[in-house]
Amino acid sequence: MVNIWGGIIECSVGYRELARRVRFNRFEILAYHQWCVLHEGFRFRDVTNLTGEAKWGSYLEDPQPGANLAELAPLWTSAQALERAVKGIITGTPADQPPLLIFHSDQGAARRGFMEQRGKLKRAWAEVLGAMLLQQNRSDYSQESIER
Repeated sequence: MVNIWGGIIECSVGYRELARRVRFNRFEILAYHQWCVLHEGFRFRDVTNLTGEAKWGSYLEDPQPGANLAELAPLWTSAQALERAVKGIITGTPADQPPLLIFHSDQGAARRGFMEQRGKLKRAWAEVLGAMLLQQNRSDYSQESIER
């Protein structure tokens, strides 16, 4: 049982037991963030004044017009954020601190180039996977299930 009184959380079980009951669907990165706060001295920071309201799990997925990522210098960002920065819709990451990782690179303008290669990549992966399964004498698959 969890009681919240004046911002203090009182829990009759430990946080580990409580966390077992929480469903961490989709955004497993949030569980990692919570771990870092609980165990590594990290803190949550409200950056709404810089980014605007987040429509999804992160302000980086679909940054709102006027968002300012330069002050935050995120380690990762979405292809949509980069595209909007190039178009001047948002202020992007600092030139001297580019993102380490660009996620959703198969969306937006990057999607056009990606989709051209998708069929080739999918066929190549089906060949590799098929060969691996044959090498392991597996029979619990079909060519159709690999190509899906």
